Amino acid sequence: MAAFQFASPADSSLNLYSVYEGEEIHASDMATVAATGRARVASTFSFLSGFVDFCLLIPTLLLSIGLETRDKSLRRAALFATICAAAVIPMSGSRSSVVAGVAVLLLMAWASGLFFTRIGRRVLIGGIVAAVVAVVAFPDAFFGVQSRFENTDETADRFAELAGVLPPVALSIYAYPALGIGTGMQQNGRSALHVDTAWVSEAESARTLIELGPVGYLLVWTTKLGLVIGLARAYTLLKRAGRRGAAGAALSYAVLTMFGSLVFDHVWQALYFLGCGFILAEVASVQRAQALAASPEARASSVSLPSEGYVGNRLA
Repeated sequence: MAAFQFASPADSSLNLYSVYEGEEIHASDMATVAATGRARVASTFSFLSGFVDFCLLIPTLLLSIGLETRDKSLRRAALFATICAAAVIPMSGSRSSVVAGVAVLLLMAWASGLFFTRIGRRVLIGGIVAAVVAVVAFPDAFFGVQSRFENTDETADRFAELAGVLPPVALSIYAYPALGIGTGMQQNGRSALHVDTAWVSEAESARTLIELGPVGYLLVWTTKLGLVIGLARAYTLLKRAGRRGAAGAALSYAVLTMFGSLVFDHVWQALYFLGCGFILAEVASVQRAQALAASPEARASSVSLPSEGYVGNRLA
């Protein structure tokens, strides 16, 4: 769908974002790449942010399933879907998503052992070939992202937002009221309710500070840190158990926790916790296998217990 939208004019019916107060809003009205005139696509989502969320969170999960499953048809389907989702990221026109997407997939490849196995090297070669084909087939997508990087001032602001995930940086660079203006006042949906405020920001850290003030912001940040620690522990446990694909997914989600819009983007929330559910299922599977192997009955019987298959096998 993203590829069809990108190949279509920005005011095409395929590039309809939403209908607001009876007026159709197309990509041509609010989201095109200036250098190419191409639409910043949203695929099946109502806006491009949801599409970017999908392309960042789902490929690493699909890749982990493809690497762990023993079902060859499921493996091919998962790996093919991973490559497709990664290839269309530049069509969103988002600089941060391209940088984050490449970084997360490389981290996933390293953590899951893609560089050290025959199957992994085949996957990497297939990914490189797919990237070359995507550049040849849709050169405007990559040129559009490149042109946006050339706007150095705006690009510098975006990277400053990344540094804003650290509390000392956020507290020093953003403007916010000491006690906050109230929960929900930075949500995008407030405009539909005709609720206005003079405090406006796009960065999640700034939005949290504006809504809740420094104390509330630090509570939210600490909660996110707890998720990072939990996922890092899951990575360690899964890696020791030989579940390298699931371990790679856990590490990738741990890195993405602080950089995603976990508070203000409902699509990110849904996809993020969906992925955490898959990872948690693998952790529970490993712990059950370890508990059975440590039981007196298991030691007495000296029967090796087969490890449970990855969640992909159970889905199949």
